[in-house]
Amino acid sequence: MHLALLVVFSATIFVSAMLLFMVQPLVGKLLLPYLGGTPAVWNTCMVFFQALLLGGYFYAHRLKKIPSLRVQLIIQGSILLLALIPLAIFGFRVDALARSVLPTPTESNPIPWLLSVLLVTTGLPFFVVSTTAPLLQRWFAGTSHPSARDPYFLYAASNLGSMSTLLAYPFLIEPALSIGQQALAWTFGFIIYGLLVGACGWLASTNRATLETVEGVASQDKAPGWATVMGWVALAFIPSSLMIGCTTHLTTDIAPIPLLWILPLALYLLSFILVFSRIPGWIYLGASLLLPLGVLLFQSGAIDEVFRSGNLESIIKAGHSGIQLKAIELILLLGVPLLAGIFGGSPNRQHIFWVLLLPLSLLLVTALPGIKRTIDIPEQQAILWHLALLLSVSMVCHGELARDRPSPSHLTSFYLAMSFGGVLGGIFNTMVAPLAFNRVVEYPLVAAMACLMIPGFDVSKGMAWLRGVTQTAVAATGAGVGLLLLAAGFVPVENAREWASAWLPRDKNALYAWVHSLIDNNLSDRHLLEKRNFFGSFTIQESSHPVTFWFPLAETEVHESWTYHKMLHGTTNHGMQVYAPEHMRRETVTYFHKAGAIGQLFESAKERQRRSGRPQRVAVLGVGTGTLAAYAEKDWTLTLFEIDPEVVTTAYRDPQERYFTFLRDAERRGAKVEVKLGDGRKLIERHDAADGKFDILFMDAFASDSVPVHLLTREAFQSYFNKLEDDGMVVVNIANRYLNFEPVLANLAESMGWSMLIQGGYGIDRIDKYGTNWVVISRKREDTGILPDLGRRFDVEGEEPWFESWRPGEAKPALGVWTDDYSNIVGIFKWAR
Repeated sequence: MHLALLVVFSATIFVSAMLLFMVQPLVGKLLLPYLGGTPAVWNTCMVFFQALLLGGYFYAHRLKKIPSLRVQLIIQGSILLLALIPLAIFGFRVDALARSVLPTPTESNPIPWLLSVLLVTTGLPFFVVSTTAPLLQRWFAGTSHPSARDPYFLYAASNLGSMSTLLAYPFLIEPALSIGQQALAWTFGFIIYGLLVGACGWLASTNRATLETVEGVASQDKAPGWATVMGWVALAFIPSSLMIGCTTHLTTDIAPIPLLWILPLALYLLSFILVFSRIPGWIYLGASLLLPLGVLLFQSGAIDEVFRSGNLESIIKAGHSGIQLKAIELILLLGVPLLAGIFGGSPNRQHIFWVLLLPLSLLLVTALPGIKRTIDIPEQQAILWHLALLLSVSMVCHGELARDRPSPSHLTSFYLAMSFGGVLGGIFNTMVAPLAFNRVVEYPLVAAMACLMIPGFDVSKGMAWLRGVTQTAVAATGAGVGLLLLAAGFVPVENAREWASAWLPRDKNALYAWVHSLIDNNLSDRHLLEKRNFFGSFTIQESSHPVTFWFPLAETEVHESWTYHKMLHGTTNHGMQVYAPEHMRRETVTYFHKAGAIGQLFESAKERQRRSGRPQRVAVLGVGTGTLAAYAEKDWTLTLFEIDPEVVTTAYRDPQERYFTFLRDAERRGAKVEVKLGDGRKLIERHDAADGKFDILFMDAFASDSVPVHLLTREAFQSYFNKLEDDGMVVVNIANRYLNFEPVLANLAESMGWSMLIQGGYGIDRIDKYGTNWVVISRKREDTGILPDLGRRFDVEGEEPWFESWRPGEAKPALGVWTDDYSNIVGIFKWAR
C-alpha cells in the first residue's frame, strides 16, 4: 500500500504540472488570430494566469485548515466536477465562444472580452489544477507512509511534469496536433487527472497516520514568523526574475535563436528537482562525469557537424573539429575529479559548491562583453556561461528554500510564499524593469541580489571562519556588481564612459575593460536614444565612416566622412540610414539595398504604374527605419502598420527628425504617408477597402528570436489578398539565421493556387548591402510583371562573380500548410546552419 501511495500521488502531481504548463501556449495560439500580439493582451494573460495560480495556492492553504479530510475531499471533488462544465461546452474553443456567447472584441478596448474568454474557457480548470501540488502534498503528509513527515520530494514530481511538457510541446505536441486536437487532449488529460485525484483522496482516507504520530508532529511544530516568510518570498523572487532576464538577454544580445528560451526555463525547473528530490549520490557522480564531456562536444562543433552530415561519424573524425584544447576545455577536464567529489558528496557539500560558483559566474558574465572585445568567443560558449550563472543562482536560492522548509503542517504557507515570490519576479521583469531602466540591467542585478542574500552552509566547528570569509566575499561581490549595475542603469552612456575614463587608470586593463563592459557593449558608436518597453531594449546609434570616391578623368580621390544612424533591438540591426551628408539620405542600404531584390521590386512597381497610369498604393507591416519610403514617388500612398510605439516615434513622429527621415522625406516628395499603431494583421483586416486597395503589401515584421506565426497562416494571407488589387502582391522578408520560411510560404501558395518567387542575396560590406531573402506571392505569375526577368550580376574583388535572380519557391509537403489551427516551428529549424 505504501508503494501505491507513492506512485499515485507522484503520478497525480506529475500530470497536473503537465496540464498547467500546456495551458498557456495553447490559449496563446487560440487568442492570436483574435487579438494579435499587442502588449496589453499578453500582460493581461500573464497577470490572469499568475493570479489564478496564486489563488489556487491560497485556496489550498485555506482548505487544509478544515480538520476533516472527508470535507476537504467533498469540496475539492465538487469544484473539479464544476470545472468539467466549461470544458464540455467550449473545450477551449474561443471561436465557439465568440459565435455563441460573447461578441468579437472591440478595437478600442479588447481587455474585457479577453478576461471574459479566459475566465469562461480556462479559468476554473486552470484554478483546480493549480491547487494540486500543495494540497496533495498536505494530504500525503497525513498518511502512514514512512516519508509522510517530509513530503517535499513530491514537489520534484511537479517540476518534472512541467519540464516534460516544456520539452514535449515544441518538439512533439505542436508538430503532431492541431489546436483543436490539443484542446481535446487537454480535456481528456483533465479527466484522467480528476480520476487520479479521486484515487489520492481514497488512499489518503484509508491510510491515515495514527493519532500518536499526528500529535507527535504537532507538538514539535512552530509557526514560521514574518521574517521567515519574507525570506521565502525573496528566495523565490530572485531565480524567477533571473530566469526571465537570462532568457531575454540570450535571445536578444547573444544568439536570437527561436526555442532558445527552453534552456533557461528547463534549468530553472531542474534546480527545483535537484534540491527537493532524493536523488542518490551515484547519479550526481555520473552527471558530473558526463557534463564536461557534453560541453566539450558542444564547444568543439562536433554536434553541429552531426546535424550537417546526418551521421555520427563526425564525432569519430576529430580532424574537423580539431578537439584543440583551449583554456575552458582544460579547466573542464582537470576539474572533473573535483566536480565528481563535490556532486557525489552530501547535499551540504553540493550546496557549498553552488555558493562558491555563484560570485565567480557573476563576475565572469558581467565581464563577458569586455572579454569578447579581445577574444573571439563562440555563441555556444557565451550561452553556456550565462546558463551557468542561472543554474548557480537557482541552485543556491532554491537550495536555501529546501534547507529552510517548514514542517508539513505549514507546507501550504511555504508554497504560497514561493508562488508569490515567483509572481513578483515575473511582474518585475515584464512590467517594472522596462519602466525603471533604459537598458537591460535587471538580469545581472538580480544575480547580485542573490549574493547579498548571504547564503549559508554547514561546516565543522574548526572551520567556522571559512563560512564567515566565504559569506563576506560573496556579499561583497554582489554589493560591488550591484552598485555598478545600478549606475549603469540610470546614468546616460556618454556620461558613464567619460567618468569611467577619468576615474579608472588605463594601466589597470582588466578593471578598466570590466567596468566599461558594464557600461556599454559598443564603445565605438554614440547612443542617440535608449528606450525600454514591452518589446525589449531599443537603441538608436550614430557612427561615422570614411568614404572614398575616385574620379578617373581628373585622376583624383575625394575623401568624405558619412554619418550613419542605426536602429537596434538588443543587438539586432533593424535598419540604417546615411544621415549625413544630407543629399545621401535617400540612399537605401542594409536589407533594402537598391542593388538587391527590393530595388528590382520597385523597378517592377514603377513599370506597373507606367502601364496602368495609377500611382502605387503600398502597405508595409513593420515600420523599422521607414527605408521602403525612399522608393516612394509623388502621389504614391504608403500605409504602414507597426506594433511598437517607440519605432513609430523615432521613424516618423519626431518633430526634429533627429533619428531617421525616410518617411518625412517621402512626404516632402509628394507621397501620402499614414502610420497606424497596432497588430499588423488585425489592422489590415479592419482596413476599409473603400479607401483603396493596395498594389503591394510588404511584410518585414519578423525578429530572429520570435516568430509572429499568426501573420503567416492561410487565414492571414487570405485577409491580405482581400485588401489587394486583383494583380496585387505580398512581399515577405524571410531572412533568418535559424529558420527557413521558404517551404512555409511555398506550401501556402501551392495550396491556394497562387504564384511564388524568391530571391536570395548575399551581403556586401563595401556597399552596406545585407544578405536577404525576399519572397513575392501573387495570384498569377503574370501579376509580377517584369520582375521574373530582373536580376543582377555582382563582381566583387577577390570573390567569384554571382548572379542574384528570381526563382520559384520550393514546397515541402511533409511540413503541411500553416493555419490558425496548426503550425510547426521545429519543422523549419535550420539544424545544420
